[in-house]
Amino acid sequence: MCSSDLGDETGDCQRFTTQLAQQAQGLGVRFLMGHEVLSLHTEGQRFSGVRVQGPDGVALRSADACVVA
Repeated sequence: MCSSDLGDETGDCQRFTTQLAQQAQGLGVRFLMGHEVLSLHTEGQRFSGVRVQGPDGVALRSADACVVA
């Protein structure tokens, strides 16, 4: 993607992840920072949302997909 001034192939991880997040948000992705995942929810065999504890309390967020990191 981009190379650092050191001439290695590692690139600038901070820049890469920041730009990746911005592009994802432009496609409708929502990032919930500072939230604890309480449970994943399904409808039948399909993922349908995630129950989280955040600064504003507990909430069920519907979603098409979820990445927990």
